Amino acid sequence: MATYVVGDLQGCNATLRSLLQTLAIDPGSDEVWLTGDLVNRGANSLDALRWAREHAQVTVLGNHDLHLLAVALGIRGQRPGDTLDAILDAPDRDELLDWLASQPLHRSAPAQAGAPAWLLVHAGLLPTWTLEEASRLATQASEALRADRRGFLEGLFDRKARRRDPLLAATRALTTLRCVDDQGELYADHKGEPSDRPDGTHPWFSAPTRAWAGQCRVLFGHWAALGLHVGEEAVGLDSGCVWGRGLSAYRLEDGALVTAPTEPEDLGPS
Repeated sequence: MATYVVGDLQGCNATLRSLLQTLAIDPGSDEVWLTGDLVNRGANSLDALRWAREHAQVTVLGNHDLHLLAVALGIRGQRPGDTLDAILDAPDRDELLDWLASQPLHRSAPAQAGAPAWLLVHAGLLPTWTLEEASRLATQASEALRADRRGFLEGLFDRKARRRDPLLAATRALTTLRCVDDQGELYADHKGEPSDRPDGTHPWFSAPTRAWAGQCRVLFGHWAALGLHVGEEAVGLDSGCVWGRGLSAYRLEDGALVTAPTEPEDLGPS
């Protein structure tokens, strides 16, 4: 049995199928875990979402997934570059959205060979969180989303509401984090490469003090400009498939890394 963690799909379903063929996945024993952002920007979001629902053993919610859920409820409008219409118009729309909203914000995997356990999130962990605190916040936020989808998403996309509600703030961090400031707070204004970040900020996984360090190893996506990142404490798998840079998978058992080139049909018309 092997467990393959695959980076952000963002609607790149043809590339996903190419990657799975390269990996020679055995559906009877192997597992596929997804880092979130199943949809949007790529040309085959509906197919990617359907595949994930039917075949992925684990996925976590990403910011584009939450955006889709909010658009479907009329909480947000679509943005330039969104590729969500096929999902919103699909005959199985409600089933797909209900399944997506039921997915967690984090998932853990057992430790191997005495190493810390793996923790899967879409974007990252705040350095002030211990593993216990991160897991508690993620679990409670997931439960709140399932209990009141509209109310939770309305709050998530309201800056004032996020400041008042720790679960909303935690959800934003878990799904959008790239850099933190010197106080360990989310710094939201940097999407580029780590080397271009402003003074006084740090990649979340290399902040000077990290309460979760030694308690887990983090698997994440989200930061396409970072590209593949394989460190002792964190493995980043958003290789930028939707930008033509390929889709990557990491095998938990031995750290093997495979990247499939982006299929042109996933990029859609230029």
